Amino acid sequence: MPIARRPAATPSPVVCTDGWLLGPAAVSWVLAEAPWREVRITAARRTDHDGWVVCEPGEVLDLHPEALAVVTQRPGCRGLRSLVGFTVDGVLRAAWMAERAPRSAEPAAWPALLLEAVARTARAEPALAAK
Repeated sequence: MPIARRPAATPSPVVCTDGWLLGPAAVSWVLAEAPWREVRITAARRTDHDGWVVCEPGEVLDLHPEALAVVTQRPGCRGLRSLVGFTVDGVLRAAWMAERAPRSAEPAAWPALLLEAVARTARAEPALAAK
């Protein structure tokens, strides 16, 4: 039986509404705070021609300054996986994840860092956190 492959013209997935929004200040804070908490961030961005490519976390902010940042969690083989998805017009354009070995759990400091960023957004930008 042949392996089913997604056609190259398939559009990006639209982000679900089951995440927590991060304000711009909280996004910058995550990027600055991660090294202090010994969390290495891996970033990926979607290109129009090559699909997903690995990039530097700061590059995401440079390429998509208008993007809305959303923290989401999904089940993985070793517990929950947390990521910051960057959306433009509801389409996922880039993401930050904690660097980890294949098939291993993410560092415990990563979801704690993101939770604190969500709390910072709720305190600093209540209108954004209420969406």
